[in-house]
Amino acid sequence: MSINETPTWEEEIYLIKTDDRVLGGEEGIANRQAKELANRTNYLKKQSEEHEKKAMPHQLHDADSDKTYRFGLKQEGGHMKFIYEEVEE
Repeated sequence: MSINETPTWEEEIYLIKTDDRVLGGEEGIANRQAKELANRTNYLKKQSEEHEKKAMPHQLHDADSDKTYRFGLKQEGGHMKFIYEEVEE
């Protein structure tokens, strides 16, 4: 059994109080923080993927050198990297 995640930005993460009865399960208080953090992580992942789609490489042609270059942002290992490279034709 695992936590069902939804890509939702949680405004705050619940702080378990000293008088909370520890209860497990899907809606149990013991899993509330993990579920809220998982939702936030899922939300941020979706946002990152959307930004990556918009930042896909563009191309431009240099008429003087008759070369075409590709440039833009690319996600690599959890980081965004600027790329600029000649396109082999």
